[in-house]
Amino acid sequence: MKETRKLNTILFADIAGYTSIMHSNEAKAMEYLQNFKKLLEDKVSKYEGHIVQYFGDACLLSFDSATSGVQCAISLQKDFQEINLPIRIGMHLGEVVFTDNNVFGDGVNIASRIESMGIPGSVLLSSAIRNQIKNKQEFKLTTLGTFEFKNVPEPIEVFALENNGLSVPVKSKIQGKFKEPSRKPNKVFQYLGILALLVVAVFAVQYFIGSGSENKEPYSDETLKKNIAVLPLINLNAKSEGLDYFSDGVTREIIDELAKINSIVVSAFSTTYPYKNQEKSHSEIAAELGAKYLISGSSQIFDNNKRVKLTIELIDPFTNTRLWNSTFDEELNDAPSIQLAVAKNVAENLNIELTVAERNDLETPNTKSGEAFRLFLQAQAEINKLSLDGFENGTNYLEEAIKLDPNYGQAHTLLAWRYTVGASGDLIPGNKSTQESVALAMPFIVKAFELDSNSSDTYLVRANLKLYSQNKIQEAKEDVDKAISINSWPKIPTNYCICTVTSTYIALGNIVEAKKYGQLAKKVDPGHALFDWDNGNVEMMDGNYDQAQYLYDIAVKKADIPLFNSFLGLSYYYNEQYEEALKYLIKAYENSPLAAGMVVATLSNTYLRMGDNKTSELYFKELMDRDAAGEHHLNLFIADIYLERNDIDKALDFLEQGVENTDWGFAVFLSLIPKFKTLEGEPRFQEIRKKIQFNGD
Repeated sequence: MKETRKLNTILFADIAGYTSIMHSNEAKAMEYLQNFKKLLEDKVSKYEGHIVQYFGDACLLSFDSATSGVQCAISLQKDFQEINLPIRIGMHLGEVVFTDNNVFGDGVNIASRIESMGIPGSVLLSSAIRNQIKNKQEFKLTTLGTFEFKNVPEPIEVFALENNGLSVPVKSKIQGKFKEPSRKPNKVFQYLGILALLVVAVFAVQYFIGSGSENKEPYSDETLKKNIAVLPLINLNAKSEGLDYFSDGVTREIIDELAKINSIVVSAFSTTYPYKNQEKSHSEIAAELGAKYLISGSSQIFDNNKRVKLTIELIDPFTNTRLWNSTFDEELNDAPSIQLAVAKNVAENLNIELTVAERNDLETPNTKSGEAFRLFLQAQAEINKLSLDGFENGTNYLEEAIKLDPNYGQAHTLLAWRYTVGASGDLIPGNKSTQESVALAMPFIVKAFELDSNSSDTYLVRANLKLYSQNKIQEAKEDVDKAISINSWPKIPTNYCICTVTSTYIALGNIVEAKKYGQLAKKVDPGHALFDWDNGNVEMMDGNYDQAQYLYDIAVKKADIPLFNSFLGLSYYYNEQYEEALKYLIKAYENSPLAAGMVVATLSNTYLRMGDNKTSELYFKELMDRDAAGEHHLNLFIADIYLERNDIDKALDFLEQGVENTDWGFAVFLSLIPKFKTLEGEPRFQEIRKKIQFNGD
């Protein structure tokens, strides 16, 4: 690899708050990025500068002249402000190492650190830059203080440009990638004395309050948290061995353990998974994910599944600095402890002081059986396919795992959730009654609570069962409230139970709270298709059919399954785009071995709207025949067909039957499907709502 070393003026610029903008408004974020790149490409060459490398929403520039670099920075900020683009700029004069496909060195590191201290509209400079331009009257400078940066041996004084139009950070509110501001020598003892008193006070408070304070988050300021992304571990086993589930599963487990540390914000697996096997640089990936640190590595199972080898490293992607690395070569039975060791080592190397509760959480593995652990990861991978075969395979693996370790709480919780949706013909084709589903799920829920009475996931699984299989809205809400108060959800990006909170508020008819939690879930786990479906449901309920289509379409692109296609078709039906509706409804109908009642009903209604009464009646007859044959969970959808034909009495008859049979998902669909709003003035409909604990919260 060819290396070139140069002493250069380095300018690091990034879009402030880009990650949150991307989560809330992708179109706006892309517009920001395009304008950012266009202005750089138009302007930088005019000041004899060079665009070295883009890092997602950030860019590294180099200049041979410090004066030209600063002039360019001022001009850029004025252009950025004209189009309301929030940019921070940091600059340093230092040595940079250029290779064939990357750039690194102290110059890059320090410029990045300085940029992180800025605010939109600011240009911050190191003392090295200031010394080059201090005699030029065109530049107005003010000092912000001297700071010690991580991985930088000497303190650096930082200056801000005060030229007209530029922003200057308030000294008392400065935050960034540094430890503490260093102090002038004549005040050292004064501050050490204050610090000593504070330390004593903190320890005294902790001593007298004890473990009761452990549930409080010690880092209330989000900017102090460490943003980490765990890239999917590379599977070193042969492809024919089919062990991707293990490397992916261990990646998820590492994420879950890191998320238990309050001062760490970790990206969900669904967010990092798209980077698997991508040939992007670490710095580019980190910039796109909004991560300050990356964890990467590999996994391998060998010796006839008796041993596992993991190689893990913690990286500062913007400086190519390896902060920690280790190889774990363990017996399979010790594999469940590896992710705990990873989390503790990451905390130590990022100078994070763990609380007593956090240390306790990272001491005990979820299981002591390596084979049960392997089976759980295999089950998780199967169930995440959201297919009938995947659910059946996952069930078998979980049952085997529980036989090996009857106290494996995670396995009990996941198996319980699998059974809560087992009656559904919508999520997973099936024809169990809700009574059968409850009987299957409850023993695993009870056991999960025995093993851990303070798990958000277990409360959410029970809420899911109460909501979808028992149609008890208020009882579901009690469990949802408890799950939220525990606060391990939504901080930890769980792989199941993810729609229960939003669905509960949909059932209650509370659009405001449904949107709130739908957006929160999307923020925590933006890559998961079920969250797009969940938020599409909220928009459907609210009558925003265009937005519902948009969200359902994203879900279909992520997972082309009958569930998502059927809801996309439903959104087109309500938007009176019947040809488009048929495209997705027929696809869902043909790709499901037991087409969901909603799909058949919406097909019948769509053809009726199009004037094709004959085809409409065929689908209507199919649903009635299936109901007569004893199939469960069809009453609400037959009622939907009768409502389309303005036969209100018949519609209410079938709704009453649905309540009597506790049809799966009745409480949610009754609020979600817009057509049922037309019945709100009917006394029989009001009585139906009382029976499912609807009170219009």
